[in-house]
Amino acid sequence: AWGCSRASGGGGSGVGPWPPARHRDYRVRGGSAHPDSRPGGALPLPPVRPPRCVISVGNFDGVHLGHAALVARAREVAQAHNAPNNTPAGVVILAFDPHPKTRLRPGEAPAPLTTFEQRAALLGRVGADTVHRLEPTDELLGLAPEAFVDWVAERFDPCCFVEGPDFHFGQGRAGNIDNLSALGGARGSGVSIVPAMAVA
Repeated sequence: AWGCSRASGGGGSGVGPWPPARHRDYRVRGGSAHPDSRPGGALPLPPVRPPRCVISVGNFDGVHLGHAALVARAREVAQAHNAPNNTPAGVVILAFDPHPKTRLRPGEAPAPLTTFEQRAALLGRVGADTVHRLEPTDELLGLAPEAFVDWVAERFDPCCFVEGPDFHFGQGRAGNIDNLSALGGARGSGVSIVPAMAVA
C-alpha cells in the first residue's frame, strides 16, 4: 500500500480559522451525489472536525484518469490509516468550482466540462467519500500557503494530503508540493505524491 511521507517541523502559525468559504458539501456513495440536508449553498464548513481523513485539493473538472489516480491513492492511504473508531479514514475532496481563473484571469478560464453535481457523482464512483465545493472568492484565493494548510488542519485533521508533483496552492500559487510536505508535517499530516500521467 502507498504511504505518506512525513516531514518534521515546528508548530502552526497561530492563524485563526479560515473565514467561511461558499461551498456545498456532498456525501457521495454508490455513484450518487447527495447534497447536505442543510439549506442553501453559502454555509461555513463544519466547525467540528470529523474523524481523520485523507484529503486531495484541486479542480477535478471532468474527473479524468489523473483525478481517478489521485482518489485511488487516497483510498489506499485511507485504508492504511484507521480513524479513532478503528474504521478506515475517509477520502475527502476539496474541489474548486468554478475554476479559480474565473476570478484571477477570466479571459483564460477554461470552459467547464461538468457541473459540480456531476463532478461529485463521478468522484464518488472512483472512491471519494465526501466532496466539498470551494468557491474561489478573493478571500480564499488571498490566503497564504501556511494559512490554507492551517485551515485544512483545523477543520479536517487530515492524516495525509494526496496531490500530484505540480500541485500549487495559496496566494499567487506560492505553495508547492515541498511547502505542503513541510507545512503538513509540522501539523501532523503526511503527503503522498502521485506521479504525473498523460491525459488525452
